[in-house]
Amino acid sequence: MPEAGDGVLIETFDLEVFTPPCDPGAERFAARARLNAPITEALPYLNAALRGAVYNRAAGALTWKKGGHN
Repeated sequence: MPEAGDGVLIETFDLEVFTPPCDPGAERFAARARLNAPITEALPYLNAALRGAVYNRAAGALTWKKGGHN
């Protein structure tokens, strides 16, 4: 297990998986991760590395689309 200060940004997180409210019963899912630490500085790098990602600097948020859906 990594020790604090080892350069690890995320030690724990909560993951919520749900069907999008606009399409109940669909065979697709959305997920929202809540992290234990801010990773704002890493978001532009994730945006560049993840195909389909959209970074919103003002909101400090990154959305990522996989398979053509949000």
